[in-house]
Amino acid sequence: MRDPTPEIRDLARRLLAQEVGARPGPLAWAEAAERACEKLRQRIALLVGPAGFHALLARALQLAGAEFPFLQGVRAELGAVGAQHAAPLLPLLPGLRDAVAGRDGAEAGAALGAVLAHFIWLLVTFIGADLGLRLVRDVWPEPLPGARGAGTEEAKQ
Repeated sequence: MRDPTPEIRDLARRLLAQEVGARPGPLAWAEAAERACEKLRQRIALLVGPAGFHALLARALQLAGAEFPFLQGVRAELGAVGAQHAAPLLPLLPGLRDAVAGRDGAEAGAALGAVLAHFIWLLVTFIGADLGLRLVRDVWPEPLPGARGAGTEEAKQ
């Protein structure tokens, strides 16, 4: 299997940066990754099922863990889908906050961007680029910072 394309890696970095906002510390990156995964789970599990989402996330973590060994202790959990679950949702990525604690914010951001990039790459590999990227854009419909023609200084003028 090939690695994510540079375009997918860039998309993942921009999506995660949008989630993290102005607090780029390692724990903020972890919280942003958890939010991003939860948003993706809500949308993508409807198509591939909870087990399918879990399989994609677990594989993305494994692939990113090869690039960033400190992620190897992070697990992917199924999480609860739908309103039938009265208990609070369990974290989708237990061990993530511990894994990034004490890391440089840039390193944490790069590692979690890699997880998201691998997840998106796996998604488009299995269901196709058109549908896969459409699902991702459904989750983040706002123009991304640095996106061509959207939100850039040239587009505003």
